[in-house]
Amino acid sequence: STQSTWEPTRAACRQMWDGATYNFLYYLVSGGLAGVVEHFSMFPVDTVKTRLQSVQHHNSTFLRCFRQVVADGGARGLYCGLLPGMCGALPSHAAYFAVYETVKRSLIGDHPEGLFPVQAGIAGACATTGHDLLHTPFDVIKQRLQMQSHRPGVLHTLQTVIRQEGVRALFVSLPTTIFMNIPFSAIHFAVYETIKSLLHTSDEELEQSFWKYTVAGGIGGTMGGIASNPFDVVKTRQQLGHVSASSVFKAFQTTFHESGLRVFSRGITARILYFAPSGAIQMTSYEVVKWALATTSFGKWCQDPVPKPLMH
Repeated sequence: STQSTWEPTRAACRQMWDGATYNFLYYLVSGGLAGVVEHFSMFPVDTVKTRLQSVQHHNSTFLRCFRQVVADGGARGLYCGLLPGMCGALPSHAAYFAVYETVKRSLIGDHPEGLFPVQAGIAGACATTGHDLLHTPFDVIKQRLQMQSHRPGVLHTLQTVIRQEGVRALFVSLPTTIFMNIPFSAIHFAVYETIKSLLHTSDEELEQSFWKYTVAGGIGGTMGGIASNPFDVVKTRQQLGHVSASSVFKAFQTTFHESGLRVFSRGITARILYFAPSGAIQMTSYEVVKWALATTSFGKWCQDPVPKPLMH
């Protein structure tokens, strides 16, 4: 019965994927929806990670911090800042995946064979700039809210930040964020595409490749998250107003002088607990959304025109 349920969709998807390529809008929609699914699913872990990397909670552990958040604000306390988080996830991930797919296609063509980790890494690094420009202001407000137990409003928090620190506060962490996400995205996509290829995933046979996307995304997210953790610590402290320097070097220097070398590993457990499942959820969601859209009239409309063969 399971096979018969899948058969019409499988046949339609095979027809769609057979030599088809898709335009920028297709990847915008797929990436945006995948980003919302990932951020919503992982938001409680992100809240704990934010608190762990702040100055106030520098001696805490993941479990202790989790219990403190729940004790202060109940289960709802884990979701403080959800609205700006979702508002930032949709456009930033839309741009992220659309740019990634565009750059990757320009480097390796429409139907690559074999391994291409370097090209995937370059495409991931390029994609992060647009993502960070769109995401950083929302992320600042989200993290300010995540530090509160009494759940102030989004607009009130935004007005307070601008009134007390200026518009600059919304972008002070942007250089650090870009420096953080370039290695993260490069490693994430290089590992993801490599494992995908080694596991022989098949775009049209989703039910057979579902777990492969999950494994590849989880491993890629974990490795990228570990490598970029020091930048995440500095970025979090900048966004919370604990480090005012916008220069990446000065921000690192200030953080080191205040808290020592060990601070750069602060929150790494929470970061692994975040990026292992979030990488799995993000990439699986992205592949599922692409696969589902390919069976719709929207997917057909987004297909690039197939060149007609020359007549002899």
